[in-house]
Amino acid sequence: GAFWPNHEWLWQAFSYALYRLGGMPLLTGVGAAIVTGALVLAYRLMVGAVTTRFLLLVLGVPLAASVWALRPQIVSLACVAALVTLLARERYRPLPLLFVAWANVHGAVALGVAILGATALAAVVRARTGDVLDKKRAWTLALLTPVCAAATALTPMGTRLWTFIGESMSRSHETLIIEWMPAYPTGPVEIGFWVLAIAFVVLLARRWRRLEHWTDVAIVVAAVVMLPLAARAVRNIPPFLLVAAPAASRLLGPDFQLRRGARGGEDHPALNLALLGGLGLAGLGVVAFAWATSLPKRVGRPRSDGSIAAVRACPSALYNRYGDGGFVI
Repeated sequence: GAFWPNHEWLWQAFSYALYRLGGMPLLTGVGAAIVTGALVLAYRLMVGAVTTRFLLLVLGVPLAASVWALRPQIVSLACVAALVTLLARERYRPLPLLFVAWANVHGAVALGVAILGATALAAVVRARTGDVLDKKRAWTLALLTPVCAAATALTPMGTRLWTFIGESMSRSHETLIIEWMPAYPTGPVEIGFWVLAIAFVVLLARRWRRLEHWTDVAIVVAAVVMLPLAARAVRNIPPFLLVAAPAASRLLGPDFQLRRGARGGEDHPALNLALLGGLGLAGLGVVAFAWATSLPKRVGRPRSDGSIAAVRACPSALYNRYGDGGFVI
């Protein structure tokens, strides 16, 4: 009978509708499409030669895969990419609607407020010595930031959403949930993050003065804001890497080449098709192998008599660690 702050209700309704329409295959496919869409948006924000863009993006993909699960965090990944795209393209009208939907899907809407606020601050600083367009942009973002922040209250929880986010993060630290712990360099994801983060900081220190266009500034500011948040919690590493790739390409500039004298702009449709086909077949093979060897054996398999007897013998409530709830159920 206790109150449950169901702050992810929209994701649940969306997932349930997909499941009713096409079962787990459709839900999984849409989840993969959401992640792919986030990567597409990030790639479209990049500049430079194809090889440079590909390398910058693919460096972070293995680390970003740590949040690729059928959970609302993948929607937040796409929302971060969409927010940075709208800010870079100066398409501000959809922003309040984006924040309303985001707030009803996942608590990581707080990342969006941080990115928007920092971008508005950068626009105000830029407008101090800028032209009429810079001043107009600064006024627009300065007005939109509190509007979008207030839009996050348009949920069943209202303004309590923000106190819940804080309380949830505090509980996560108390119970030592790994994804909410600081990104200490103790595992492959954390070590990879620090290598890429240090490289990004060095690149930023050397080339930030070359940023002239607002698009470049907006993308780089978003990455700079996400960096300390990623260091603060492992969960924020993937959205940082998603933004850091286009930010790094903007710092390098459109004329940067990995090799001197390398020619850019050439397309190889036959090679592209072969790569796409080969990777697609490999992906289907991995999925088919996993499905054939593990899932059918686990689904519906009865528990042993000993484990059932052990659970029934517990005199009172049965407690579990955060990651063991599914197994206990």
